[in-house]
Amino acid sequence: MRIMSKLVNNMLVPLRFYSFCKLILELRESTCFVPKDYSRFGSIYIVTSCTNPSDAAYAVNHNPSHSMKSRAAELIETVRSIRELHPDSHIINLENSRVPGDISSKVVKLFDEYYNFGLISACKRSRKAVNKAVPWIVKVLLFMKIVVRLPNSVHFVVGRYRLYAPIVERTEDKGAYFKSEPATRHVSTRYMLYIKPHKDELIKSLYYYLFCTLVLNMSLEEVVMKDPFQHVHYLRSTGIEGFVNGIDYVRE
Repeated sequence: MRIMSKLVNNMLVPLRFYSFCKLILELRESTCFVPKDYSRFGSIYIVTSCTNPSDAAYAVNHNPSHSMKSRAAELIETVRSIRELHPDSHIINLENSRVPGDISSKVVKLFDEYYNFGLISACKRSRKAVNKAVPWIVKVLLFMKIVVRLPNSVHFVVGRYRLYAPIVERTEDKGAYFKSEPATRHVSTRYMLYIKPHKDELIKSLYYYLFCTLVLNMSLEEVVMKDPFQHVHYLRSTGIEGFVNGIDYVRE
């Protein structure tokens, strides 16, 4: 059974490579962004979300039982927890679904910046992918089209989790930081920290992530550990908690 699964996976590589090439072209064609210099901020928190995964028939919904209202409530809790622990931080939301006005109006006012990339062709294509890391990567690549320069620290937080404590471990060296299980070296990508990131290096990392997750169907957790463009650091705790798909509680 495992051999058959591997054969099917290998047979799908050309099709996934075609999707990858189409995504690259669509990302390059997405040009309607106003450039911004984020280096004036000490740090930025980029909160990613897909509040309404059932908004389009073409999109893969990895957990249909997790409602739009509960996702919105979790997103609101995410930004509020960041404000509470890091009141001076600049917080940005990257959304990729069509969100009803009554919900989006509550969310938008909580962030310093809000971008909904849901109608951009690259974003639409990314949501057809079975690997749920692909839409996340494409959202961030679209955001990088806005960026002129990055600040000293960039925090990526999935908008389903809240911060309960700041990171207390040393995070001064340049590179990417992930929560790791000491015994297995398995990392979590619910919270990712990049210190002294250079825009071009981060873009290379993101395209590397995109190729590995979309074409090779690797998990993002596998890919970030092997990133040739970042020096990877491991943390014992990132100070986040929440429910995976609204069901299983995690605290990292």
